[in-house]
Amino acid sequence: TKTGAAGLVLATTHHGELKALKYEHAGGIFENAAVEFDEVLLAPTYRLLWGVPGRSRALQIAERFGMEKSVVDDARNGLGTERVTLETTISSLETS
Repeated sequence: TKTGAAGLVLATTHHGELKALKYEHAGGIFENAAVEFDEVLLAPTYRLLWGVPGRSRALQIAERFGMEKSVVDDARNGLGTERVTLETTISSLETS
């Protein structure tokens, strides 16, 4: 390979640190995309949302399938405020 040649990597992750790379590095080096998710059906629509990082729906799905509320609440509380803020920010990007 040539020095300075561009490469392309597609990765799927729930790590907020990787989702944030786009906003921490100028120049279009990193990009985000997500598969749109139907909140009512709790199923992917398979529509690609370019430029928007995806959100985890694990806790919503766990609730819908009847996992004990106390377990889901403990998991949600364990996420911390930074994760909740990130998910809220991503949600607003999806609707804009």
